[in-house]
Amino acid sequence: MAKTLLLRVYAESANGGIYSILWENCLTILPIPERQTLRNDPQHLRMDKIIDKCTNKPIKEFYPKRIREKYLYVHYDPRLDKGFYTDYYMPKGRLPKKKDKRLGENDLLLFMAGIIKREKQSSTKIPSINKYNKNGKAGIFIIGGIIVEEIIDTEEIGWKKAIKKYPELKLSPHYYRYRDKPVAVIGKSFILEEPYPLTIFPRIINKDAYQLLGKEILYNMIRNNFRRSRVFETNLDKILKILK
Repeated sequence: MAKTLLLRVYAESANGGIYSILWENCLTILPIPERQTLRNDPQHLRMDKIIDKCTNKPIKEFYPKRIREKYLYVHYDPRLDKGFYTDYYMPKGRLPKKKDKRLGENDLLLFMAGIIKREKQSSTKIPSINKYNKNGKAGIFIIGGIIVEEIIDTEEIGWKKAIKKYPELKLSPHYYRYRDKPVAVIGKSFILEEPYPLTIFPRIINKDAYQLLGKEILYNMIRNNFRRSRVFETNLDKILKILK
């Protein structure tokens, strides 16, 4: 059995007024705007430099004007293409800190995101979340995860040693924040070819999600608006088989 945790990531109505976009066969990931001052002008976090693999357009084009004018960078984390997630233990962050709840080797960290479904990939018109919520083309989906191999604390070992061991951590937005020293979850990551729906707005819950997560966990997530789940134990092979 593996401890499992679901976290909601990337842009949502509370921090940008947008969701990531699911085209016919491709997901445009839209991270939340980076609200802290960053050092060294990291090009890989600039919304005008990150090219969306689905449309070949800078992701900046999918953010409302008020966001584009106010923010230059995005908080691109987790990096499921690189196999890491950086955050803090609770209560400062969202990773469980208690010994019996902490994730460890071979545990599973899953990520959810708000997603809208669109068809015309040529269109960069900023979609209205409310409109998509009402017509059943928006929801919360599991997009991928990390099978944990190691968790390291940059407060304890420092960024220099962490990056020497895992060079990909230099892509973490936390590395470019001043005096920011989170923990890093490292592991074998995966991105679902077809994001797994948990709920489609306004009120449809995916019945298969009860089999995936169990009634108690799913009800708890509904109550907290799918922000995160409790840590629960599950059969790793079973949950991965259902998702993939």
